Amino acid sequence: MYYYILEAQPPRSSQRFRERLTDLATDVGIAGEMVVQSALKTVSDLIDVGVKKGYTTIVAVGSDAHITRVISALMQRKATDRPVLGAVPTDNESPIGAMIGVPTLRHALQALKLRHLAYATLVAIEPTKFILTSATITAKKPVLFDITVDTASLEVLATHLTVTGDGTLEIRNARAEGTSFGRGFAWLVGATLEKRATSLLHGRRIRIGSAASLPLVYAHETMARTPVVLERERRALKIVVARANLSVDEE
Repeated sequence: MYYYILEAQPPRSSQRFRERLTDLATDVGIAGEMVVQSALKTVSDLIDVGVKKGYTTIVAVGSDAHITRVISALMQRKATDRPVLGAVPTDNESPIGAMIGVPTLRHALQALKLRHLAYATLVAIEPTKFILTSATITAKKPVLFDITVDTASLEVLATHLTVTGDGTLEIRNARAEGTSFGRGFAWLVGATLEKRATSLLHGRRIRIGSAASLPLVYAHETMARTPVVLERERRALKIVVARANLSVDEE
């Protein structure tokens, strides 16, 4: 029923965790095949094997970075050949776990048993990587960014940019240059943009450029470097969730 892809861990901790996971999954009634990512067995390779064996739900077990790699690999498959994603986050206070309502291992396994499905909106990063929660660009000093959101352009000095999986761009410590879009945006929100500490923009396609190449970081990993293009994909992937904080699609 379920095909669990575990993140590679040190041998001793990996064996202990796998035994615990197997015992709990058996107790809950959702035992399945468990495989471990390795240098010789990539996430994509393991997903291909699972699909060939007829599994329709791939469960990513590990850090948010590992779950995101599984998401990205699933998104390389055709929509008609894309399994459902289940997730068992192992990070403390995992953003993915918070989003889908599975803060602990037991919560995650219970969610898999109940199998409520939701469509997730993702952001594609040029175009082989995908994020579900948020990624950040951080600079110690204000940097001049040139940003395009759909057809509108803006130049802004900022120290912190956050892109979320629903296509929202948060700009912190921002001071806009005197562009027509900056003035127009300020008029729309009823404030002078130069005086705003934080600004929110939302769109389907976001391009972020900067004079110096800066990393876009997700779960402590660099996903890309500026200039970077991000595109929102609505209802891109079905995910097993514990509560309906995404668009729920009951099976």
